[in-house]
Amino acid sequence: MYNEFKQYANEDTKIDQRHMNELYGVECLFRFYTYDLEKHFRQHVFEDFQQETLCDHEAGQLYGLEKFLAFLKYSRQKPK
Repeated sequence: MYNEFKQYANEDTKIDQRHMNELYGVECLFRFYTYDLEKHFRQHVFEDFQQETLCDHEAGQLYGLEKFLAFLKYSRQKPK
């Protein structure tokens, strides 16, 4: 289910970028990463979070980076 959600969020982002709308799909994905990892840390999901953050930043967006840094600052989880 996680992989499907990630796929739909990324597809939604591609559509939104063409129409210059807000990037709702990827914002939902980053909120999922932040809150889900806080409750149920899984290394492979954290690695996806890192990768999606890099892709978001390379696309000129800052939302993913903001969420990633907030996770690192406020999370009780200490990723490897």
